[in-house]
Amino acid sequence: YNYVRLFKGPIQKTVIVLFDRDEAGAEGMKKCINYSGGRNNVNTYKQDNCIFLMLPKTTDHLETDFLIEDYFSKDKKNELANNHIINANGVFNKYPKDKRQKIKDDLSKGIKDYNKTDLTGFNVLIEKLKQVIEGEEKFEIVQND
Repeated sequence: YNYVRLFKGPIQKTVIVLFDRDEAGAEGMKKCINYSGGRNNVNTYKQDNCIFLMLPKTTDHLETDFLIEDYFSKDKKNELANNHIINANGVFNKYPKDKRQKIKDDLSKGIKDYNKTDLTGFNVLIEKLKQVIEGEEKFEIVQND
């Protein structure tokens, strides 16, 4: 697998590739740039016109894994999870089999209705992207194979 296959011809613009900070994200980095770091690696990599990085964590997130959904407020995620329980009305067979996926789907469906508090966690990502775009971020240069 090579990320260049995603694009037809030479890449003229800068492409920023973000990965969740989990096992799948680390595997994706390995496939794209022969990445050897783990999920705690905070480096930003550049190969040609492509920039690769794992999602920066919020300061209050202490777990190793960090997914894009973790930028949403804890209250918003808990509200959505509780809605699934309430909507089941005690009928066991109506409880979602994969609650994480249901919450993930609900997070994406309701994005236009969220308030500033629900989205505050995304500030970390926006600041990181701003540093990358404005050239303030230090890159680890990756050579083509």
